[in-house]
Amino acid sequence: MLRNRSLLLRASLACQMASLCASADAQQWTLLNPANRPSPRSSGICWDNDRGVGVLFGGYAGSNAITLSDTWELTNGNWIQRAPANAPLARWANGMTYDRARQRMVLFGGYSPLAPGVGAMNDTWEYDGTDWTQRTPANSPPRRLSMSMVYDVARGRAVMFGGFEYPSTYYNDTWEWDGINWKQRATANAPSPRIGLMMAYDESRNTTLAFGGGDGNQILGDTWIYDGNNWTQKFPSTSPSARWASSYAYDGSCGAVTLFGGANTLFALIHNDIWQWDGANWVQVPSSGIDNRHSLAMAYDPASRRLIGFGGASPAAQLGNETWQLDGGCDRTMSVIDPPLLGRNAVFQYSYPPSAAFRLAWHFLTLHFAGAFRLQVPGFSVVGDVRMDLANIRIQELVLLGPTGNSPLTVAIPSDPIFLGYEFDVQSVDIDFVSNRIYLAANDVEAVIGPIEPPTAFQMVNLTAGSFSMGSSAIGGASAPVHAVNITRPFWMTKHEVTQAEYQARMGANPSIFQGGSYPNAANRPVDNVSFAQAEAYCAAVQAAEGAAGRVPPGHVYRLPTEAEWEYACRGGGSTEWSVGTSLACPAANHATSVFARCVNQTTVVGSYAANAFGLFDMHGNVAEWVQDRWNGTANYPSTTVSDPYVSTGPLNVLRGGAWNQIADQCRSAARGTVLPGLTNSSNGFRMVLGPILP
Repeated sequence: MLRNRSLLLRASLACQMASLCASADAQQWTLLNPANRPSPRSSGICWDNDRGVGVLFGGYAGSNAITLSDTWELTNGNWIQRAPANAPLARWANGMTYDRARQRMVLFGGYSPLAPGVGAMNDTWEYDGTDWTQRTPANSPPRRLSMSMVYDVARGRAVMFGGFEYPSTYYNDTWEWDGINWKQRATANAPSPRIGLMMAYDESRNTTLAFGGGDGNQILGDTWIYDGNNWTQKFPSTSPSARWASSYAYDGSCGAVTLFGGANTLFALIHNDIWQWDGANWVQVPSSGIDNRHSLAMAYDPASRRLIGFGGASPAAQLGNETWQLDGGCDRTMSVIDPPLLGRNAVFQYSYPPSAAFRLAWHFLTLHFAGAFRLQVPGFSVVGDVRMDLANIRIQELVLLGPTGNSPLTVAIPSDPIFLGYEFDVQSVDIDFVSNRIYLAANDVEAVIGPIEPPTAFQMVNLTAGSFSMGSSAIGGASAPVHAVNITRPFWMTKHEVTQAEYQARMGANPSIFQGGSYPNAANRPVDNVSFAQAEAYCAAVQAAEGAAGRVPPGHVYRLPTEAEWEYACRGGGSTEWSVGTSLACPAANHATSVFARCVNQTTVVGSYAANAFGLFDMHGNVAEWVQDRWNGTANYPSTTVSDPYVSTGPLNVLRGGAWNQIADQCRSAARGTVLPGLTNSSNGFRMVLGPILP
């Protein structure tokens, strides 16, 4: 389903030439209001990806230089204070990151008024979600505070840079923690000594990105990349102003490291701007909803796909304890507009941010795949996980995204029941050729093909494909021999016989004998006194109206049931002579008890008796029902297994189910009444199916 490739490529190139593909999406800070939360402070927050919680420890409370040692977790928008048996000393300006490989929070150093000497520390602690454990590595970095610390996902290492030790030592050394020991890396290049360097791991490029900080003399605004071996300075054409105490995190929805706020040397200028790194330049993102502040604790929550912020300080140097969520961003999502049903068109939708407009995108449909994996594409960074089976792609459609923010994929689902229950996945991607990023939808649609939906205009029962024994040896004659029949395609059948009200509304007339004031609730009795042609005309009128409204699945039609469909439905999965058992009595159906006696001497309101196992009413008695088949005057059942039998020729038509004036034997599941198609009397009615078009 790949089409118009060259046209779309030209359109994409035109988009890039016009710089339409490099726009940034506005983001909105939303203030959350958890019932419980930490006290105001300046601290850091790291996200435990395995438990799905944000972890905050200690921090600086400002008033009277209070330093904290409490442990808090943010889960589902609520803060919960933990009470571990052990914990580090109260401190602030420590380093902390989450070790994904070992599923531990790692904390190093910081400043504590409780520490001996000058207060700077070099102890290492780990938090497993239950308790803090102090580690005793053979080698540790010197004491320090205000260093930067991140976790290198690709190499499985915590990386630490810089910091400060009283009274005047600024560091620019690089250290790595492997879970056992600290190791200093001897890099050929490095940023100058500093504190407050903003550092985050860029998962799109598997590098550590660093910006700014201060060295005691000036505030810096340089950009650096650490690849695990060396530091490289970058010289972007656009960049945030020099600052420190900014907030910094990798935004997984955008595939970009995001920087927020910060301050200059004397905190005289505090920012509330947002910048994102695209691999070559810093791009400012329009934002609103939060005041200027520095030292906001910020981390990315993969579950909500949002950046979460806590606390920080305002221009008035007041510490806060608000919890913020950064909405908008770059989310791409998949959704179902019309579900995959046999014989219908399924519609899936790719929703994307405004910045993706006029980019190339692919819609992929693959065999079902459980799980997700990262994709490596040379020359591109990939944002998001692949959630489909790339080795078994069934459909791929190349499109040019429009400005609406939504792109549909329409898939024609075959009507063949062999596809019922077939599982597949749908996921879409778009490509930004300016920043060389491939964006995958955050989710996939895990679809299962189901039966067609019940028509909205009628009360109908879905009958799935199946097999049964058709005919009766007790009746013999035209109802013999008993033979195996396969119904290979599902269909829908009206719960009740078509009523007088339904027929009147559709056809503008009512031919029934049992109508008028002498017959209470006649409108809800079955229409009677109809010929085969009138029953067919009613179905054709329904087909025309529903078809014009687009509610008829491809390959289906409103019609009378075939004999095989009718008997399959009547039996309700059973094999007795009547669907209610081995005999038929007045409490079970409206019929005659003998040639001279009837249960009720007229038709009754549809649904007056219990339904069969399939949920169908009045399959025995009330009115005999026209079916689609003709009869050629012989006992024409075969003795071998057949599938979807249907007889389209013959001088007579068939009625099924018996009527109010017919004895129980004539109301058996297998009983066949054969009459001229023009016959009309108070015993004849019909019900309708929505089923496959007959040959």
